[in-house]
Amino acid sequence: ILLDPLDRRLHGIAAPIYRQAAQESGVLNKGLLERGRELERKGFAAQVKVTSRSTLLLSMEGGIREPVSRNENGFQAGEKTLSTEALLRIAESSPENLSPNALLRPVVQDFLLPTAACVVGPAEIAYFAQSEVVYRRLLGRMPVVLPRADFTIVDSTAARLLVKYSMSVEQIWEGRQESRKRMEQNFLPAGLTKRFERSTKEMEEAIERLRGPLLKLDASLAGAIDRARKSTGYHLEELERKAGKARDLREGVLSTHEEYLHSLLYPHKMTQSRVLCFLPFVARTGVEVFAELKRLSQSKRLGQHQILFLD
Repeated sequence: ILLDPLDRRLHGIAAPIYRQAAQESGVLNKGLLERGRELERKGFAAQVKVTSRSTLLLSMEGGIREPVSRNENGFQAGEKTLSTEALLRIAESSPENLSPNALLRPVVQDFLLPTAACVVGPAEIAYFAQSEVVYRRLLGRMPVVLPRADFTIVDSTAARLLVKYSMSVEQIWEGRQESRKRMEQNFLPAGLTKRFERSTKEMEEAIERLRGPLLKLDASLAGAIDRARKSTGYHLEELERKAGKARDLREGVLSTHEEYLHSLLYPHKMTQSRVLCFLPFVARTGVEVFAELKRLSQSKRLGQHQILFLD
């Protein structure tokens, strides 16, 4: 069933909720401010910033949505000052000129379509932590909120590239700068990589052999020894990365591989499930993938982001 949220008839049905949100804006605002403080005390961030002037309504004027805020004379919507009575009249006679904000929207939705339970993503769950205050006041109930299954799907090409560069999906999520460093570092011929590993080990062993005699000479040299070991390791790592970069300049494949991994696994710096359509994966693998997703969705890890490697 598809519903157009701009349909005037739906706004007409939702008018009592708009009216109550305006009428009880002070009580709702107080509850939301307290909920925000409660979330902060427990180490969570409120998704929607609520101030002492906030309301749950937006005004629709000429196709532009303006937040409705409270002031000493009643309410403010853009350039317009509205008394409480004027805002209540709009809610009754032309509710299509009002719109719910992010915290009121799910309440209006569940008022229009009474809901027992909903399956939502992590960001939406965080919104519900605030909206619960509004649900209880305006509806006297709220649905059970369940976390949706969330996946990153890794195809065979991406899997091969991750192995090639000794990387994980989680390291791609750290961003292009960090992943590029790792790719350059792991782009060298196997023989040269082993030489770097051997050289690093030999340098560390040489410094450790000096530790005893140096500390015997002067115990205060301990910090200098540790810094020398760390500095040597860093410079060898940088040299290995630059060697990988030099090889890429000659062969020109790193950028292509980097683009493929990020476009698939971290598109637009967001998780795959928030950007990419699932249908191309089904087209490539067949409907069998649904069985595996269903199995993972029923596991104890429901609510956690899971990584699925496709053959």
